[in-house]
Amino acid sequence: MAYMLTEGKRIFIDDKLLDNPRLGQRYRFTLAEELAHFILHSDIYKNCRTIDKRMEQESLLTRQEKWYLETNAKALASAILMPKTMVEKRIDTLLATVRDNPARTPSIIAILSREFDVSEKAVRRRLINLGYHRRSDLRLKN
Repeated sequence: MAYMLTEGKRIFIDDKLLDNPRLGQRYRFTLAEELAHFILHSDIYKNCRTIDKRMEQESLLTRQEKWYLETNAKALASAILMPKTMVEKRIDTLLATVRDNPARTPSIIAILSREFDVSEKAVRRRLINLGYHRRSDLRLKN
């Protein structure tokens, strides 16, 4: 749905994401993720002037290397869209508010998803990266 060409310093996003209001969260996250790839991985794709060259370069990577690049980009995208201090401040309030609610984890995830305008999957990933699966009783892993 997106790719970047570092040579021309361009990020391309599928216009189907932009034109569909139901995919707004996906668009925002995809844009942030491609920006993260640009910041983190531009050295890998530095000689790619076309999408064909980009695909060729990507085909040289192992499955593990591709996973690593994607994981890092998603982590940085999450940090861009959900800054640590803002998330921690908000989640502390939410944890205190819904303390006795049996549906606490889904409630908190839904609220953060709405407030940060990202998917619930992105919220879960960010909270895991911030260590909330270890330092709280939130059930973040499915």
